Amino acid sequence: MNNLFEKPGNQLEKAVQTVFTNYQDDLHKLGLGEVAGEQEREFDWENYGLDFSKTEKQRNEFEFNFDFAKIKKIISLLEETLKNNNESAWQMSERNNGELLKSCFSGLEYLDDDPKQAFATLVYRLTKNHPLEDGNKRISSVVFVLGLLENNMPIEEIKQKVDLEEFGMVMSQLADSQADEAREKISNFLTNCGYK
Repeated sequence: MNNLFEKPGNQLEKAVQTVFTNYQDDLHKLGLGEVAGEQEREFDWENYGLDFSKTEKQRNEFEFNFDFAKIKKIISLLEETLKNNNESAWQMSERNNGELLKSCFSGLEYLDDDPKQAFATLVYRLTKNHPLEDGNKRISSVVFVLGLLENNMPIEEIKQKVDLEEFGMVMSQLADSQADEAREKISNFLTNCGYK
């Protein structure tokens, strides 16, 4: 597979910049939460801002290629990108000396035979475990898009299928009892996108 994160020339940095460039407004709103004076938005609690329509494209088997070191690098790159673009909410320091971030990977090794579920679990935990002092919605949302990019979905197609502000806001407000539902939603979305 053509792996974005293994190419020379710091492709991970370019991938994070691609996500920011295409979703800058969404990430800005996720960073601010409810914007003063903005009419409260009605979010799609059923679909999480995802387009579940089935594609006729047949893609390769979905690959899960995230680990603790890579997530730390993504956090650092996103933090730097937000700061360089004058975002007021850019600091994303780890809570509990990184232990909460490590906990996002707990047990994922048992999902080696189901990479879609492993990915869905990580994205959910990056939001709900609150591993960062600030930026949990943004990092989980960026990782979600990076996972699609890494699995060769073009950014133009991702933008058609993913409302990132809606995705981040809905994920952040799910109850703990909805963890299984969230993972199934993300896994089903990937299946409908044509991933095996």
